[in-house]
Amino acid sequence: MTTRHENHAVVVGAGIAGLLAARALSDHVAHVTILERTRVDDAVGAAPTAAGLWPACTLTPPTLALLEARMPGLAGDLLRAGAVPVARDGAPSNAYRPVDHPATLALTERLVLDTVRRRLLHDHPNVSVHDGVHAERALLTGRRITGVSAAGAAMNADLVVDATGRGAQLLASAIEDGVEAPTATSVVLSMDYRTRIFARSATAVAMASTARDARGGRVATLAPIEGDRWAVTLGTWPARTAPTTPAGFSAAIETLGDPALAMVVDGCEPRSSLGHATLARTRLRRPHLSTTPLDGLVLVGDSLCTLDPLAGVSVRSASLQAHMLAAALSQHAVVSPELTAAYHRWAGAAVERPWREGSGAATVASRPRAQAPARVARSLARLERSLAR
Repeated sequence: MTTRHENHAVVVGAGIAGLLAARALSDHVAHVTILERTRVDDAVGAAPTAAGLWPACTLTPPTLALLEARMPGLAGDLLRAGAVPVARDGAPSNAYRPVDHPATLALTERLVLDTVRRRLLHDHPNVSVHDGVHAERALLTGRRITGVSAAGAAMNADLVVDATGRGAQLLASAIEDGVEAPTATSVVLSMDYRTRIFARSATAVAMASTARDARGGRVATLAPIEGDRWAVTLGTWPARTAPTTPAGFSAAIETLGDPALAMVVDGCEPRSSLGHATLARTRLRRPHLSTTPLDGLVLVGDSLCTLDPLAGVSVRSASLQAHMLAAALSQHAVVSPELTAAYHRWAGAAVERPWREGSGAATVASRPRAQAPARVARSLARLERSLAR
């Protein structure tokens, strides 16, 4: 049984990592305030594309187990909302086949986000979400972060969680005010992502698969999603070679030689325009290796560990981080400097494997030499040295 102390925590960012961090905090502080700069209908936790498309994701049994540990009944909620159960096929190693019982769930990240948010607010009345509130900066008292500046006013907190995304906005503002920048490892990707949604007939086999052509600079994923639809995402490098039209998108998919992908883009009715997103680099921040660890600030989600979305491990990474935050809270007081140090040390170790899978290092290493500039080789060397610690 957990003990709830009369403390206040502020989570900035209502993406999946921010919501799961708030869930972990809800057992240990009196009130958790989540600040989200966008309105709920446009929440950006899962990085929608310019056309409003949300990428598909697959939740494996280990990830679902982590989510269920924090929110019992969540898997059932996702299934009732339309998530598609699939299982690893015995034929191609990159394909999944449909099953009649929950195994891996295929769905959009938006559905994950909406379902987690509803259950969090329903089951934990000490958690509140404020949409349309922009937290501009972290507030410092001495060397400790003690709140945020939001909408021009100070909001004090015993613990602040930075779930603002790749730029780690609160951390960046603290660094401007003199906090030591944490050690970080990055991999240059220069990836362009194009996503399109297609209709899926009731009789179609709901397969999920991935196809790649490293030398051609392309990787694509196919996933069945809620609402009897397919989601097809094409990743291209370097970004300047990405197709910009639906016809170019279809032609690029066909060059991969995957029959399932070709069947969908050629034979199914498009249900969306061509969505667009980019990722210049992935990054893993390691605050626990700094000489002066962060005090009063916790990094979660992309603020801690930015991943290639096509790797499909971002929800797993966020779930592991929430699990480690709960473990740290069970051993250290919210206001203790040891809390953030323990969390970042444990979370760094927990996300190492998802980072290896989702950093894009393997993709970069497989590219032809002509497309791999010297900075990529330096990034890979730094990655190997940091992971060896």
